[in-house]
Amino acid sequence: HNFSSVNNDVMDLLNDHGIRVTSSGENSFQLRMTNATTIQNLELSRGTWEIELNGSNVLEGKGKGFNGCGLRINDWTSATIKAEPESASLKVQNYPTKKTRDDTSSAIVVAGIFTIESGTIEAAADAEQNSEPVSGAIVVQSNGTLNISGGSVTAAGTHKNGVYVRRNFQMTGGSLTVTGSGKPGIENVGSFELSGGTISTKSNSGGIGFLQSGRSATIQAGELITD
Repeated sequence: HNFSSVNNDVMDLLNDHGIRVTSSGENSFQLRMTNATTIQNLELSRGTWEIELNGSNVLEGKGKGFNGCGLRINDWTSATIKAEPESASLKVQNYPTKKTRDDTSSAIVVAGIFTIESGTIEAAADAEQNSEPVSGAIVVQSNGTLNISGGSVTAAGTHKNGVYVRRNFQMTGGSLTVTGSGKPGIENVGSFELSGGTISTKSNSGGIGFLQSGRSATIQAGELITD
């Protein structure tokens, strides 16, 4: 059998694994995940995306070629994730690229704009030693923006940050539960704003739940619980 995108083999392969991609206009796409559990290294590299979750879904950052990332939203790319129904979920896991502290793998990397509107999102990143570089369950890069307006989000790092923010973090609703181990739960070196919802963050190693060392951290409303 000859593999050819011209013959729709790519789309057929995605459909067989619980993913359906459609175009809704120029550079606008919808990605529907339905009980997709065998997908690795999902990278959205251009355009505007709507990700719809159905059932229970899993993304794994297998292999070193993708820097061990399960889900990456690239520069100049915007993605919004929502669940239909609300109980739908997505688990994202990193793949450690090294057994040393130079491991930079993360579960979710936001280099563009990523908005979470609904659903249960669980991100986890593990390493064998405390990772020195920027890495974690969720990493917002130097040009990235993470918006949380609803849903239930969990970010757990083992020898990594739960959430690391280099640029913009904005939360207006939903819940965010963060755990770091060997590293702070949330580390912000960018701009951090909480105007709704609830954040609970801690470090299992007796460390810091929330480390602020960046431009600003503003709590207008909502609740930040840290220990």
